[in-house]
Amino acid sequence: IVYSDQARKVRLPCSSAALRDLLLSRENSPQGGTSFKAAFEETQEAVQQELVRLSVLGAGAKDADIATLVFTDGEDTSVKTHSRRHGVDLVDREASLLSARGAGDAFRQALRSTGCTTYLCIAAFGADHDPDQCQYLSDRYFYINRGEALSEVLAGGLGALLTSAGQCSVRFQLPNGVTLEEKMPDTLPLDSEGCLDHHVWLRVPAGSQGCVSVDV
Repeated sequence: IVYSDQARKVRLPCSSAALRDLLLSRENSPQGGTSFKAAFEETQEAVQQELVRLSVLGAGAKDADIATLVFTDGEDTSVKTHSRRHGVDLVDREASLLSARGAGDAFRQALRSTGCTTYLCIAAFGADHDPDQCQYLSDRYFYINRGEALSEVLAGGLGALLTSAGQCSVRFQLPNGVTLEEKMPDTLPLDSEGCLDHHVWLRVPAGSQGCVSVDV
């Protein structure tokens, strides 16, 4: 799925050189905007079509894993204001952020409703991307700050799913006043041996006491 202000399906070429030419072509090159809503909706449609194809072949939800890799170099710019500057519509950043989060929530709920194991990874590059937004929308977020990091992202993100023994959910019961620094993902991948390795940061005010309980 290639996306800017709009999104469309393209057939994946057989070589990296052909993929580069495809993405840089006049038809598919970036048009200056970013709409996560358009990207997620088009991706959801593609996923549903593939699941229907698999069901015809006799495959069920437990036979399929859904890995979604999102690459972005910017923040969502899908909602415009009524103002213009130098002939260009100005972006309503707050409304665009809410639109992206709403679309991301709907997409992840749609994936969960399939019954398949799912994994959503975002790889962002460039100084204009929004780290908080990327973390909110994904199970795993990477910032690519050098060319060779892309292969590491693919190996880490997709490999985590393909070598996983499954997924689990983790919930915390915290003492009064203690909070999580970051929102927990709905699911976390297990490694090939069924073990979980995930770091959590807590904000603990002075004088707080009590136990932390973890439900897996």
